[in-house]
Amino acid sequence: MKAILRARERGRTHLTCQYCDESIPLWDELEQELASEKYESRVREMEATSRAGIDRESRDLQLEYYAFAIAEETSQKFVPVEDDEFGVQGRIELTDSSGQPSGRCLHL
Repeated sequence: MKAILRARERGRTHLTCQYCDESIPLWDELEQELASEKYESRVREMEATSRAGIDRESRDLQLEYYAFAIAEETSQKFVPVEDDEFGVQGRIELTDSSGQPSGRCLHL
């Protein structure tokens, strides 16, 4: 296995069998097909799409934790909304001065 990896690193496409001196290709037909520009560009595109989704999810989580911290600090209650219809990702349920629910809320 080390010989194959080393040969690929050096840009070689074949190895010679030490027993029969026959040439052994390092890339089979499927590997050659998948290494084509067509597939590489598609993989790059998929990678960019997934990275953008992960970045968006990360920002959403950061904002959700921040909203939770602010609500907790002010003795309010943050409730995340699972189905973020209309862009609403959570709400802060407001309480009155005695800590009882006021029936009002802020949608985030």
